[in-house]
Amino acid sequence: MWLFKLLAWFIGLFILWFIPWVFVFYTGLVVYFPYEADGKSRYVRATGPLLQRVNKELTWTPGNYIPANCRHALVAAEDMRFYEHNGVDLNSIEVAMKRNRRKGKIRWGGSTITQQLVKNAFLSRERSYFRKSREFVGALLLDLIMSKQDQITWYFNVVEFGPRLYGIHDAAQRFFKKKPQQLTLTQCVALVSILPDPKRSHKALLTGLVPNYLKKRQERTLRMIGDVRVNFKKSAQN
Repeated sequence: MWLFKLLAWFIGLFILWFIPWVFVFYTGLVVYFPYEADGKSRYVRATGPLLQRVNKELTWTPGNYIPANCRHALVAAEDMRFYEHNGVDLNSIEVAMKRNRRKGKIRWGGSTITQQLVKNAFLSRERSYFRKSREFVGALLLDLIMSKQDQITWYFNVVEFGPRLYGIHDAAQRFFKKKPQQLTLTQCVALVSILPDPKRSHKALLTGLVPNYLKKRQERTLRMIGDVRVNFKKSAQN
């Protein structure tokens, strides 16, 4: 009997550890561990609307202060089916796995915006299918409890835009000397274009010297924004 109880405790503890605790978002406060410029060491960062109520000078950006152009640009650049899937996009994952098999290593993940939010707030950057499975489960749970618009709001507040540069408030200040709500369409596109590799790409926004790969990414995002707006309107009507 005691072996059965021990096994049950072990399984329960494993499940508690395995599932990213996305319910924490509802406390209005998330404490997470972003990476330093070396990509290995980490430090503590806290964000959330709860902190904003306590200290107005903190850099949480409410959803109504994030321009629609930035939201649409994010979806166009990172997850075109964001308003259609339930947190994960099985088609994108299948394509990514095929590409990984061809390369013989894990380079693509097929992550949705929801999955990226779970990874940024709760998981490491380790490239493994085990971490991917935790991200997968966390994204499904998060999509069940949180609206798409709230997911984007949290995403813009936790995501990395450069070394020690996290959240759209600090990014808008650093690159454009503006508040987030003042960003133009072009600036929104420029911001989301660096997200796949911010440590490498953020310098382009500082110097104004935009490499070809980044220009192509920005052009593609601009082309896709019209479709995103249509999908958003459809989702709002459902």
